[in-house]
Amino acid sequence: MGRLHPASGRLQARVRRHRVEAAQLALSLGGVARLDQEQEPGRARGGDGHCTVEQTRVIEIGTLRRAGYVGQPAPNWWKWRYKANAIGIWPSRWGDGFIQLPNQTLQTVQVSWRFGGQRFYFICDCGRTVEKLHSFRDRPWRCRHCYGLTYATRQATPRDRYQIKAQKIRERLGGAPGFLDAFPLKPKGMHGKRYERLRNRHDDAEARFLGMMAGHILRLGERLRRKRA
Repeated sequence: MGRLHPASGRLQARVRRHRVEAAQLALSLGGVARLDQEQEPGRARGGDGHCTVEQTRVIEIGTLRRAGYVGQPAPNWWKWRYKANAIGIWPSRWGDGFIQLPNQTLQTVQVSWRFGGQRFYFICDCGRTVEKLHSFRDRPWRCRHCYGLTYATRQATPRDRYQIKAQKIRERLGGAPGFLDAFPLKPKGMHGKRYERLRNRHDDAEARFLGMMAGHILRLGERLRRKRA
């Protein structure tokens, strides 16, 4: 295993220091802070009350292309079909830009890309050309504009945005979102430099979140002491 970049070592030391500070402050208040929350703050309804993109099932046109439902299938097309099936995409027929599902027909379009080649998009019922469609509960597949979906980070506080960013990097690498879990190992096939960049982004976001959390707990403690005085 290669040596850590000096900046990476400083970030990890910063993360460890903030973890200790946050835990000590939490214990001083008579409780333990849950830094590995089971639910991301931005994933609950909040802010303007809208559902978030993260609360929905998402199908990407790239998944259906690799599965062979549009364009040429990928060599491992069966894996992409399994991924599509897992989120409720079970086509009975496909071709000529249409994908027939049990209760809905998805329409796609193929357009020339400015860098050469072709790209595929969904045509939502609202007429928009999009790369992703969303569904939740038993509702049909639509673009995020049709459902008025927002992103979790837009409903989150600045502190929680860093938490969400770090958790998404962990999940992207196949790990658990909790900060108390070990950081995921490098996935097979991922370049080492890319993995290190993601690790540095994660450590920076985690350090910022823990630093803000420590400050929040400190302010909370001061308010409680003033009330008791």
